[in-house]
Amino acid sequence: KGKNLFRSGHVKDMQNISQKGHYFVKSTVLASYSQRSYSSTVTISENSGMIRDATCTCSAAGLGRCAHVAAILFALEDFISEFGTDVPTCTEKLCAWNKGRRKNKNPAAVYSKQYPSMKKELKKIRTPGIEILKSDPRPEALRQDKISKEDKNAFVSDLNNLGGECGWTTLLDFVYDDFTVEDYGTEILKTQCEQFHFNLKEVCTDKQGPFQLDKTVGQSDSKEWMLQRKCRVTASVAKDVACIKTGHTGVLKRILYTDSPLTPAIIYGQENEKKALESYIEKNPQYTIDSTGLWINPKYPGLGCSPDGIFNDTQSTTGLIEIKCPYVLKNVSPCMAQKSMTMKEEKNFFCTFQSDGTLRLKRNHKYYYQIQMQLAICEQKVCDFVIWSQHGMSVERIQMDESFWNHTYPKLLRFHKEYLVPEYFLMRIPRELESAKFEY
Repeated sequence: KGKNLFRSGHVKDMQNISQKGHYFVKSTVLASYSQRSYSSTVTISENSGMIRDATCTCSAAGLGRCAHVAAILFALEDFISEFGTDVPTCTEKLCAWNKGRRKNKNPAAVYSKQYPSMKKELKKIRTPGIEILKSDPRPEALRQDKISKEDKNAFVSDLNNLGGECGWTTLLDFVYDDFTVEDYGTEILKTQCEQFHFNLKEVCTDKQGPFQLDKTVGQSDSKEWMLQRKCRVTASVAKDVACIKTGHTGVLKRILYTDSPLTPAIIYGQENEKKALESYIEKNPQYTIDSTGLWINPKYPGLGCSPDGIFNDTQSTTGLIEIKCPYVLKNVSPCMAQKSMTMKEEKNFFCTFQSDGTLRLKRNHKYYYQIQMQLAICEQKVCDFVIWSQHGMSVERIQMDESFWNHTYPKLLRFHKEYLVPEYFLMRIPRELESAKFEY
């Protein structure tokens, strides 16, 4: 983009001065598609030719990805390639900077205008054999064709030490050497993993059944809830884990190292979850509702779940509540949603529409895996699956499926033991390495 700005003549009024070993360049750069202009500066070391600093009044400068600064550098390189670095004497004809295009156009007849190829025009005015993208303005002693891993890591380290944001920090990461479990130490890793499992079991000491961990009510608003989830496979990723065939890195990265993205759909669901629960309570006044945090079960200390609520009715029936506020139903009632959906939206929706107007959760969807795992951990028989919008609500009572759970939970426990716990200590994924399986 910077090269195109320069080629289009958007770099105007370039000024320069040398002071205390530094070369300062200032210019006005016109915007690509508007009448705005930006003031940009570049500071270059006279000794090494390195760029020491750059500023611009555009918003992209805050991320260190300003195309206007790049345009100035292209203009500077073009001038040096064309006229050299010798300073002209006062008797010599002055070499003016590239003037850039005019901000205000002069009207002219259409037949009188010509639009030659930019590449052809550049070939006419540039020195033969010099390519602007291949030209290296640095002194020969500092030029490098290939960058070693050590030099790259040193550069990334220097960027981090300087602080602030720049484009390089979003493009470059440390490069680590691959290593095996044997390199780490098999016995050491085995001891660490076994201690990890022992600590999880210790939390369940003296517990005879499912229980809620202290200080986890409020779920995403609780730091303890966030911390305890990192130690376990939770219901929200049950299908991802149970159905994985090859490549465990992506799932591990989401569990251990990635925060949930705040997309418009997720924000909408978070903002309306309380309204949905209030609507459910209003529809079922005979129920008492308890808010919940993170639940675990001594049978599965490496697993956890966070249902949206637990209901109790006058007939001593208890069950879970799981609420979904789909963004696609923002402006329509759930029972009327099918009429407003495209074929693609209906295919991707997590429910099927029944002939009686009700909604039924697809039994192969991740929400079904989530609910079955919640029922198993909390040792409940039913879960009210609530689908809410501002225009209505649908509730499906889902029963515990013992056969489904018996087929699913061994895969979850195996993933937790052989992949998730070892990754805690190996930390391969932050090093951009594939996850490793460890059997012990």
